[in-house]
Amino acid sequence: MAYHDRRVRLAAAAAVAWLLTGCGRPAAPPPSAASAPPRDAFLEVEGTRLVGTDARGRVRWELRAPSVLVDRQRRVTARQPRGYLIAEDGTRVQVEAGRVTYRRGDNRVELEREVRVVAGEGRWMVAERVTYQPAEDLLVATGGVRLRWDGWTVSAGWLESEPALRRARLHGAVHVIAGDRQ
Repeated sequence: MAYHDRRVRLAAAAAVAWLLTGCGRPAAPPPSAASAPPRDAFLEVEGTRLVGTDARGRVRWELRAPSVLVDRQRRVTARQPRGYLIAEDGTRVQVEAGRVTYRRGDNRVELEREVRVVAGEGRWMVAERVTYQPAEDLLVATGGVRLRWDGWTVSAGWLESEPALRRARLHGAVHVIAGDRQ
């Protein structure tokens, strides 16, 4: 009987060891360097929807991106974002860019790399960098700004407007072209 008890204990110990080591399956290969997030990344998520709200809980912007990275400074960065900025009056403005960065404490959305804002038929803007400040209902665009508005094309170094591009202030080498001539 003692011999049988010892055999049962050995079999149980072997089963526990087998379970603890992964049930006999080979270990998963380590992630490749190509798929590893950048060194300063705290979190990286693929295929996401980002939504920003104001203090009253109203959605002020919504973007979708193939991947999102959260770094240790709590900045959220997404590549190739597409989506909407939502003005104070509820107007939805389509936006796309090469990259977007959002830092919660600043409550600003910073779009970079060939930013395109489409506010309606015949009303759009392109720039290298656009910052959206929902609390102020303000867009600030810099770098090669081009604004198309009711048949007019305006280029400038800097633009300040509400998201729907109905009222804009432009500065720096402002050039205006009437009609479809460009």
